[in-house]
Amino acid sequence: MITDLIELTRVRLGTGLSIKPARACMRRICTNAIEEMRSIYPKRVFKLKCAAQLPGEWDEAKLSQVLSNLLGNAIQHGAIDTPVTVKAKKEQHEVILSVHNEGASIPVEIIPNLFDRLFQGASEQRDADDNSTSLGLGLYIAKEIITAHGGALEVYSSDDEGTTFVARLPRKSL
Repeated sequence: MITDLIELTRVRLGTGLSIKPARACMRRICTNAIEEMRSIYPKRVFKLKCAAQLPGEWDEAKLSQVLSNLLGNAIQHGAIDTPVTVKAKKEQHEVILSVHNEGASIPVEIIPNLFDRLFQGASEQRDADDNSTSLGLGLYIAKEIITAHGGALEVYSSDDEGTTFVARLPRKSL
C-alpha cells in the first residue's frame, strides 16, 4: 500500500513512473508473486500456468507490484472457494500475462472507471471487513506500470467466465 501511495504521488507530480528494465524471467516474477500471496493467504489456492522462462526486458520489481495488486484484487473480489490462476505465454514480440478469478462479475457500468485512481468497486468481503486497507490505487498503479513498459492492461468479466485481467507486455522495453 505504501508503494502504491508513492507511485501515485510520482504520477500526480508529473514525474511519472520510472522503470528500470533489465533482463528478467516472467516465470520467476510470477512464481515469486504467487509465493508471497500464499504466505499471506495460506488457505487460498493459486495456480500458475506458464511456459518455461519467458525472458524479456522489464522492471522486475514493478511487474511484481502489478502482480501483487492483481492477485490482491482477485482475492478480495473473487469466490473464496475457487483458485486464482496466473497465466503467462509468449505471443510474437510480447508476453501475455493474465490473472483470473471466479465469482460475481464486475458490473458493466463500473468497468470504464476501474483503472481510475481512488476508484473502489463494491465488494461484499470488503464491506464486511472494517480493517480493509484498499484505497482504490491498485488497478490504477498496475495500469500505469504496464503502460510505462509500453504495454496495455485490460479486463474481461462475466458471470459465466469469471474475471480476467490481461496485461500485454512487449518482450523488449521501449
